Amino acid sequence: MTRGYQPSSFDGRDFVFSAEDPSVPPSASSRILEHPYPPRDQRDVPCCVSIALCAAMEILDASVPPTTQLSPLFHYYVTRPDPYNLGLLDIRAAFSTAASLGVCAQTLHAPAMTARGARMAPTPEAFADAEQRKLVGYDPARRRIQYELLEDVRAWRTALFAGFPIIAGFWVTSAYDALSKKNPVHGSPPAEPSRARHCVLILGFDDLVAEGAFLAKDSGGPGFASGGSWWLPYQTADSSLVIEAWAIRRITY
Repeated sequence: MTRGYQPSSFDGRDFVFSAEDPSVPPSASSRILEHPYPPRDQRDVPCCVSIALCAAMEILDASVPPTTQLSPLFHYYVTRPDPYNLGLLDIRAAFSTAASLGVCAQTLHAPAMTARGARMAPTPEAFADAEQRKLVGYDPARRRIQYELLEDVRAWRTALFAGFPIIAGFWVTSAYDALSKKNPVHGSPPAEPSRARHCVLILGFDDLVAEGAFLAKDSGGPGFASGGSWWLPYQTADSSLVIEAWAIRRITY
């Protein structure tokens, strides 16, 4: 599996997940958000950001059935600056595209998950459909951008408890490579250099797993880790392993 995403640059206009949001009740020891589709496999296409974003939008969509499965390769195509260069995306740019152009249904743009498929241009019908399926960017009524940075584990838990999926970018180390069906919990970050980065969907938390951990849905397919998912301990989520994390509040449909 090819990994890779580009960390978002600092922008003073970013909103941080508000401390005024309802905190997680003391009795809430877990919550797993429903994602109705199996794990995707990015194979050799560095589109982990697009896959995580589509899954997050599908989770929000699932709250009011029926749910539409989205096309990560549509999003990956329209977001990267050069459609013929399979470059890395940053999360903020991914949000901006999803808010302005939208993401079409998988049925309207479903090329193979290959380099050739990633370079295939969507049809006018796909672009028209995407207009109906957008991420909410700035909301004038709330005077807030509807995707927000998370600063600590408490914010992660609060966002998930409120039903907001999370997209997280992190450094790939040997602890990540060691994940398996028998070992689905990410180990402590080793003291080793890493130039590889990856992005996943965070869709839940459980205080009883590994003394508290977040559930990550990966883009390595159902054969990766435990059925395509693994656990990120709270302590590790609060470490320098995690580069950035964002909560997504709303979609337009």
